[in-house]
Amino acid sequence: MKNYILRAEDEIESAKHLYQNDFYRGTLNHCYYACTWLMRGLLAERGILTRMLDSAFSLFEEYVVQCEPIPLGIQQFIKMIVQEYHVLQKDIAGDFMADEILSYIEKTEDFLYFVKDQANLSD
Repeated sequence: MKNYILRAEDEIESAKHLYQNDFYRGTLNHCYYACTWLMRGLLAERGILTRMLDSAFSLFEEYVVQCEPIPLGIQQFIKMIVQEYHVLQKDIAGDFMADEILSYIEKTEDFLYFVKDQANLSD
């Protein structure tokens, strides 16, 4: 789990740097990847390894969300960030508002803290 958390932390730091320099599309991208690393970490804890981004989300919903008490706010955010990421991939001209992107960073950090707390319980 430690490597997954470290990767997610790197992505969050990259997101913050991009946000500070008004690169909102890149910020969203790094928040998405941070969440993906965290989802993959929770899956790996259950012996489920995946390298595919799309399968990480569906497997996360199937094997983690349905089996564990994941806070509803985190569940909703993960669904939203996955949707936003897919929009980002298709709409190269789309704009994002600074406040909206800042909330993505904050919610990604909330997910990180949740995963860290879960990892401490299992150690």
